[in-house]
Amino acid sequence: DHRHSALLTSRSQTRKQDADTDPRLRPLTPVLQGSTPKGHMMAVTTYIIGIPYGPSGWEIPDQVRSQLRLAHDLREDLVTLQLDYEQAVKDLWSSFTDVVSVEKVLVAAETRATELAAQVAAERSRQGITRITGPLASELTSARAEVARLRAERRSAIAEIKADADPRLAELTEALEASRKVLYAKYCRSGDLYWGTFNAVKNHHAATVRRISAARKQGRSAQLRHHRYNGTGTLAVELPRESKDPARTPALVAEPGGKYRNVIQIPWTEPERWEQLSRAGRRHAGRDTVRMRCGSAGGVAQWVDIPVQMPNRMLPADADITGVQLTVTRTADTYRARLAVTARIPDPKPVAPTDGPTVAVHMGWRKTSRGITVATWRSTSRIHVPPAWQHVMRVDRGGVTGTIEFSNSAIRRRRTTDRLASIRDNALTGIQDKLMTWLGHHGPKPHPLREGDQIDAATVANWRSSARLAAVALRWRDESPADGAGLAAHLETWRRVDRRRWERQAHGLRKAVRRRDDMWCNIAAILAGQAGRIVLDDTSIADTARRRPQLPTHVEHAIGRQLAIAAPRTLRDTIQAACVRRGVTVTVVPATGLSRTHARCGHQNPADERYKAPPVRCEGCKRQYDPDSSATVIMLRRARGR
Repeated sequence: DHRHSALLTSRSQTRKQDADTDPRLRPLTPVLQGSTPKGHMMAVTTYIIGIPYGPSGWEIPDQVRSQLRLAHDLREDLVTLQLDYEQAVKDLWSSFTDVVSVEKVLVAAETRATELAAQVAAERSRQGITRITGPLASELTSARAEVARLRAERRSAIAEIKADADPRLAELTEALEASRKVLYAKYCRSGDLYWGTFNAVKNHHAATVRRISAARKQGRSAQLRHHRYNGTGTLAVELPRESKDPARTPALVAEPGGKYRNVIQIPWTEPERWEQLSRAGRRHAGRDTVRMRCGSAGGVAQWVDIPVQMPNRMLPADADITGVQLTVTRTADTYRARLAVTARIPDPKPVAPTDGPTVAVHMGWRKTSRGITVATWRSTSRIHVPPAWQHVMRVDRGGVTGTIEFSNSAIRRRRTTDRLASIRDNALTGIQDKLMTWLGHHGPKPHPLREGDQIDAATVANWRSSARLAAVALRWRDESPADGAGLAAHLETWRRVDRRRWERQAHGLRKAVRRRDDMWCNIAAILAGQAGRIVLDDTSIADTARRRPQLPTHVEHAIGRQLAIAAPRTLRDTIQAACVRRGVTVTVVPATGLSRTHARCGHQNPADERYKAPPVRCEGCKRQYDPDSSATVIMLRRARGR
């Protein structure tokens, strides 16, 4: 089965050693375009600096953990304020008679639709298929249509009385903004949170609210949620600059006595000198220390010294650094940190389309004997693929067409983590059943995490995370309840085994994803380094994924796993970033009818499932053709405007 896809948004990184071997790879990834006060266009880039971890690496200090906790609490307070505001708006609309009369009917319709959806899900599970037909499915469709109609009616009722509600809405909005200002006084003026981190959390929250609002306008369900603190997060510093001040160059930021010495100090070497060093020399010289402002403790400013390993490329001398973020992530029970330097650099010199071939890249994912074909490409002239990557970017005999593939060996590495996840789930179900049976005979017991609360069989049945059962195992290991010594021993045995499996699964998944992203970075460098123009199509993978045929559940799951493993969206995003970095033109053409149209005769075949699996028999000329290869030909034609 083949699903054509266009990339939305994703992130990819280049390993430092590959950036060293291939000069087209840079740790600078342009992410957006903006204009400076002088009107000169500049690219905004992020520069990733690694931080050693492990027994001989950097141990995250208590001051950093304290700031991460404050940033988490701030985010939770912002979520609470937003949820309270949304509830107040709902209450406002419900205070009008015309709206509340519709809402009563809407609630009943939504309840009915939810019940029918549960029945349909149970029937799908019983039959082992992804979609059912018949009276039950038709009734669910009618119920959902009624819900949609009532929601539209509610929106119409709100629109009619909006003018009367505008003053009260303005009051609610002003109250929300006033509450947010109180948070600044609470966390920064009276508390120890650094103001740069406060702004970063606030901006991230505002962006999340905008995305949720956009999703709701499109009819999709979206909601802010609270999250437990797990020791991860991001701390930020900003480098304020007035228009008359000089640019925040890397040399200025690196000065111990410079203007920004109380904010951030990042070691820097002139790129010309840095490039003259060998790889080993750069690695040795790149072991240095970054000094970063990290909030306050009792009103006294605090700094942290962070040992770093500088990347193989230095920031250019004319870069304008705007801010730095320290991000702490968690893989299993291992915490890692990295620094992301945000800077503006001049736009690269544009590459003329005539300076290289035009290359069309058609994204998708198709299972083959060699692995997963992630994309099909076609060039107007030969593309040189280094021997080290010819097993990924394959070239046909003519030298101008080929595929980009994800090998079976890489798939097996990823499937190892999937098998570990399955083993953990089965073991979790078994120990969960034992605990539920024991609680059913002995009654509720004290909650391991919340004082004063209790757990019973019904509570444990709703647990989906192994962390809660691990907390019970740790608590009962030291203080097992009466008649529970045997169960406590079973829980502790499960916890020890699950911990080892958890570490193998999490670290294995992380390594597999990094290998794949590194692979896509190198392919993007090959294309952007030789092409004068890249042609992509605008197929929406989200829309394609929602149009699921009536297939057995295991087949649908296999298709979903192939998509997750191959990640064509990541490949597309990486190609676009590499083109922006080098100034290569990217042309996006419409995807309508690409795979269904035979490039040789121009006939557009019916919109059925046949065109997804090659070869396809054209109903116009009665010849067979490869829909992916034909799509690249049409993409080149559309890019030329014909």
